[in-house]
Parts: sequence; structure tokens; C-alpha cells
Amino acid sequence: MIGASGDAGGTARADELADHLLTEFGSLGAVLAASPRRLERVLRGAGSTTHGISRFNAAATHVLRSRITDRPLFSCLPDVVDYLRFDMSFIVHERVRVLHLDARNHLIRDEQVGEGTATRAVVEVRSIIERAIDLGSASLILVHNHPSGDPTPSRQDIDLTIRIADEARRHGIAVMDHLIIGAEKAYSMHLAGILA
Repeated sequence: MIGASGDAGGTARADELADHLLTEFGSLGAVLAASPRRLERVLRGAGSTTHGISRFNAAATHVLRSRITDRPLFSCLPDVVDYLRFDMSFIVHERVRVLHLDARNHLIRDEQVGEGTATRAVVEVRSIIERAIDLGSASLILVHNHPSGDPTPSRQDIDLTIRIADEARRHGIAVMDHLIIGAEKAYSMHLAGILA
């Protein structure tokens, strides 16, 4: 257990734990993205420590999300990317999310729609569109991560994005962007001209 801040032994123990976590995971972001089960294994059952890390992660995610709530998302795209990178850039498998927006480009819902392996995730185009209709979404931002760290889209990423955008358009819904989250940066298909 980590001691109080005035406790020299507690501070030394905290430093040891921090060094151990950074050695094992490589970065603070990777520590925060780790599953509680993996943290438990690395820390050999230090439950209060894993609970503290999970609580910190939830609090930081909440703070970052609050920066994009009640604002048009395209006016705060760097904040959107910060929020998504914090949550997704160190996950060891691909995760797909959809940000549902209203007619003023405000966030209605942020939903995970798929999870896969280190190199691939499967999503159902039809279920994404049906959910957007159910929520009354005016537009969508698609998001997924590349565990390799390189956010460059694959041909499959581009093809799927175009399929989703075409199907959404048939229902009066715009796909504003597809963001791919890497370890250090993100790729925007809108800024790249893939989605106009």
C-alpha cells in the first residue's frame, strides 16, 4: 500500500511501483489503459493500487470528455483527439467507436461498436446505421485505434469508411470524419480528403 505523502517509506514504495509499472508497460498512457487483471498480475495483487489507477483513469477520462461536451465537435477537434487518444492509444487490440452528433454537431452519444485483435476489428455497417437512426443522429464520427501506433489507414479502413458513409447518406446522415488513433498522433480521413 502507498503511504501518506509525509511518509518517506511510502514515497519510496510509490517510486518503486511507478518505476516497475513504467518498465513493464513502457509509458503512463499504457499503464492507464491496462486492464485491472493485467495490473494485478504486474503488481502481484496490490488491489488498492489497481483501484487507484482505475479511479484516476476514470477521472481523467471524465475531465477530457467534459472539454468536448456541449461544444460543436468540429470546433474543438484537438480536444476530441485528446479525449480519444487518452482512452484508446495504448489499447493492445483494435476498438471501434462511433460518436453520434446532433444537428449542431454536439455529442449525443459515444458508443463502442466493435473490438477485435491487434490488427483487425469487425463492425456491422447496418447496426451502425440503425443505431444512428434510433438516436436521431444528424452525423457521425467514426473512430478506431491502431495498436501498432501508426494511424495510417489501411485500404480496408478506407473502403469500410466509404461504405458506411454511402449507407448513412441514404438515410440523411453525414459521416463527418473517421479518426484513427495512434500512439503519438491521430489520422483524420476528413482532413486527408477521403471524406469531403
